[in-house]
Amino acid sequence: MDRETRDTRLRAVPPTDPRHVVQEAALLVAVALLLFLGYQDWGKAATIGDRQSALDRELRARWDGSATAGAALPGRLHIPALELRLVVVEGVDRADLDHAPGHYPRSAAPGERGNTAIAGNRTKGLFRDLDELRTGDPMVFETATEWLVYAVHEVRIAHRADADALAPVPDLPGEIPKTSVLTLTTSAPKRDPEHRTVVHGALVEKRSKTEGPPAQLDR
Repeated sequence: MDRETRDTRLRAVPPTDPRHVVQEAALLVAVALLLFLGYQDWGKAATIGDRQSALDRELRARWDGSATAGAALPGRLHIPALELRLVVVEGVDRADLDHAPGHYPRSAAPGERGNTAIAGNRTKGLFRDLDELRTGDPMVFETATEWLVYAVHEVRIAHRADADALAPVPDLPGEIPKTSVLTLTTSAPKRDPEHRTVVHGALVEKRSKTEGPPAQLDR
C-alpha cells in the first residue's frame, strides 16, 4: 500500500465525538447500576425466602413437639392482600429483623389484651408494600393453638421518635387496654430515616386451630 492510499483511508475514518463517548459511558454505568439494584432486591428476597423456609420448619417442629430448644418464635403472620406468610421472631434488633418480622418484646403477646407490635424491614419478601394495606384488610396471626384475625383500621406515617403507636392503647399512653390490637411497623417510603409506616388492626375473630383456618385466608 502506497503512502497516498494509506493517508486517504486514514482521512476516511471520522474522529470520535467526545459526546458519544460520555453518553455510552453513562449508559453502561446506568445498566450496571440497574443490574446491581436488581441483584440486591431479588438476591435479598431469595435469601429471605430460604431463611423463612428454615424458620417455618422449625416452627412446625415446635408445634408438633418434635423440637423444643431454640429462640422464641411467637407464630406466623399472614397478610393475604400482600401475599405474605411469614414466621415472626422474638426481638427487633437488626439481626432479628434481617430475615423475618420481629415481635417487640415489651408489647402484648398475640391475642392478649393490649397492643401486639411487630416490626419488619421494608424489603421485598417482608414489609416492602405495607403502606398498600387498606381499611378492612385482614391480618391473621397464627399461634400453635389459635387463629387470630385482625382487621386494618388505620395506615399512617409517624415520626420514628413517636413511641405512642406502640403503647398498650395506641396513641393513648397510660390508658388501660380493653381490646386486642395488632400494630405493624416498617420504615417510611423512599427510605426516610425519620419516619415509619404504621398499620393498626383490631381483633375481630379468634378461633381454635381445630376449627380450621379462617375464611380470610381463602382470598
